Amino acid sequence: MPVVLWACAFPAIRAALTSFQPGELAALLFSIASIVLGAYMALVRPAAPALRDVPRIVVAGALGIAAYKLLLNSGELTVDAGTAAFIVNMAPIFTAIFGMLFLKERSRVWAWSGFAISFSGIAVIASTQGTLQFKSGTLLVLGAAVCMAAQFVL
Repeated sequence: MPVVLWACAFPAIRAALTSFQPGELAALLFSIASIVLGAYMALVRPAAPALRDVPRIVVAGALGIAAYKLLLNSGELTVDAGTAAFIVNMAPIFTAIFGMLFLKERSRVWAWSGFAISFSGIAVIASTQGTLQFKSGTLLVLGAAVCMAAQFVL
């Protein structure tokens, strides 16, 4: 089910942008998510995070949720859903690079080979569908992928 919802997100964003501005759409989604999360938190009552973790949580939320959604929504004003999905799915590569740079993680040849094969497969699929186009919103969507990767590393 999560895979189906993820796959539907990009065309749904594109469709919703005919009625909402990028910031309005993000606010609507965050409002719905806040209500659901608030109800869940009221029922489960999890422990509060440690005070030392709060700054990292705030930055991760700002990058991986707010900036990601605003950049993606804004990018999809000019980029089609297939291209946006292709670009956002580069986030694991950025995550690995950030992990190496900031967490001193090591990636072996097999991991990089997997990234190359995955990237090549996505490129082949996108190019055969004739939908892979780079327009003015491409850098915004790429920024969304970078923000998602930064959130993962945080």
